[in-house]
Amino acid sequence: MLFGTLLYAVDGAIANITLNRPGSLNTIVPPMPDEIEAADCGLINKAVPFAELEATVQQTARQLASIPLSQLSAMKLIVNQAYENMGLAAVARHDAPFADYSQGPPGEQPDPRNVIR
Repeated sequence: MLFGTLLYAVDGAIANITLNRPGSLNTIVPPMPDEIEAADCGLINKAVPFAELEATVQQTARQLASIPLSQLSAMKLIVNQAYENMGLAAVARHDAPFADYSQGPPGEQPDPRNVIR
């Protein structure tokens, strides 16, 4: 697929999406959300105008907070099992060329103290 603001390539089961707006510091503004949605990769559920963003986030947070704990626990188990089954190879394979996140040098990896509780 060809996009104006994204570079998109699929290699087996891995889709690589690169934000391609260096002149705008790769900010996610129209038409990028529409292009990500068009890529049908599931990274964006919907795009909303900035004026509606806060209300949409609050509504979504209320919906998520209403999910029963037993269901959240079951979902977490399923996601963790899927990652274990993949051996996290997909993440390592994606991050390796960029030397970021888990593949980066120790001084450039995410700080484990930056946890939202």
